[in-house]
Amino acid sequence: MDVRTPRPDRPDGTSEDDGGSPLAPLDDASLSFYTIGQVAELLDVAQPALRRLDGLDIVRPDRSEGGQRRYSREEVHRLREVLDLTDNGVTLAGVRIVLELRQRVSELEAEVAQLRRTLARHLECGRQPPRSTDATAQD
Repeated sequence: MDVRTPRPDRPDGTSEDDGGSPLAPLDDASLSFYTIGQVAELLDVAQPALRRLDGLDIVRPDRSEGGQRRYSREEVHRLREVLDLTDNGVTLAGVRIVLELRQRVSELEAEVAQLRRTLARHLECGRQPPRSTDATAQD
């Protein structure tokens, strides 16, 4: 018995935007489908601890229509990081700072990568790279 609900654009339940795979949405690490009980079991942590981390905005699970927490794989990985840090003696305030700094480093790495691509394109065309108009840039 097929329990999938076919999607309107193809009779087999796939679509153009998911690469034709009926499982493509499951590959999305940001898809929130783990319940608090499942996450507690996966990470071997009590549910009240997960609720506390949510209350402190260290993780921000989505909510179902019924108001239940739904965690994505990204959030489960983030929770694992939080638990590793706290197991090593980092306070929750310290965890928040570490996570914010990691996020900022990721953003800066992406910006550097984009600037390198732009520079490479200019050098390939034999053009001079554009001068920075950023007020913080220094010669």
